[in-house]
Amino acid sequence: MEKVKSFLFTFVCVTTCVIFATAVYIGIFWGNIEVSSVILWQILGTSFVSSLGVLIYPKRELSKNALRFRSIIHYIYTNVVVLTAGFLFGWFLIDQWLMVVGMLFVIAIVFLGISIIMTTRDKHFAKQLNDKLKELNDEN
Repeated sequence: MEKVKSFLFTFVCVTTCVIFATAVYIGIFWGNIEVSSVILWQILGTSFVSSLGVLIYPKRELSKNALRFRSIIHYIYTNVVVLTAGFLFGWFLIDQWLMVVGMLFVIAIVFLGISIIMTTRDKHFAKQLNDKLKELNDEN
């Protein structure tokens, strides 16, 4: 159940950040254009598949090297998913290197933002657990 909660939280965070990033990206690279509502389904689908990357993290605590390795794999996975979707959905033109670099930049910023959000949430949760354990030990 914890994995499902983590996945759903990640999905919500990813989708929210991607909506903001999409608005900025479209404004910079496509200008003042009208977009179809189809892009919302594309974003939801891509965010869902991207969010599946959190499932590579086990429930138990990892060493720094193992965590770093999984984060790199997760980042590569995210890039592959988003770049493939972006190419298939026409979010960028492959022959326009600036658009591709812009997409890579947006992916990096969103990934970093989500990582910070998740780390902050996990630290807050750990602090709550420790406080509760301390409270229970003090009662005994």
